[in-house]
Amino acid sequence: LYLFVTATAESVDVFAAWLFLLFRIIHSAIHCTVNIVMARFLAYCAAALALWFMLGRAIWGVVQTGLV
Repeated sequence: LYLFVTATAESVDVFAAWLFLLFRIIHSAIHCTVNIVMARFLAYCAAALALWFMLGRAIWGVVQTGLV
C-alpha cells in the first residue's frame, strides 16, 4: 500500500506482490486439501520472503531519498 500511495512501485514490486498472492493461494490450497505441514510451511515462507523483499525495497527507497 505504501508503494502504491507514494507512486514508487516498480515492476519488480508488482511481480513480488503477485508472487506473494500466488504463494498464499498455494498455502491455502494445501491447508484445505492434503494439509502437509512442511509443504504449507514452505509456501508460507516463500510468501513471507516476497513480502520482506517488498518491505526492504520500500525502506531502501526512503533511505535513498533522505527522508530518514
